[in-house]
Amino acid sequence: MTIPPVPQTGRTSPTAGDRLLRQNHPHDQRDMFATDPNREIKQLGRVALRRTEPDDYFALGDLCARQSVTPA
Repeated sequence: MTIPPVPQTGRTSPTAGDRLLRQNHPHDQRDMFATDPNREIKQLGRVALRRTEPDDYFALGDLCARQSVTPA
């Protein structure tokens, strides 16, 4: 049985500079995306905590959907 491709929105997160991620956020140690073992999910989760850009959340959803079907 073949699993069909995971639906994707195709939206991408605007580039976040390292300066943004150097700032501590109170939820860095509690947020499930910011503490994810997958490096890409963790980075995008931390970015999403620090700004209100909707594309961050769409990109995070796409990434998690892909990871739920394909191994890390």
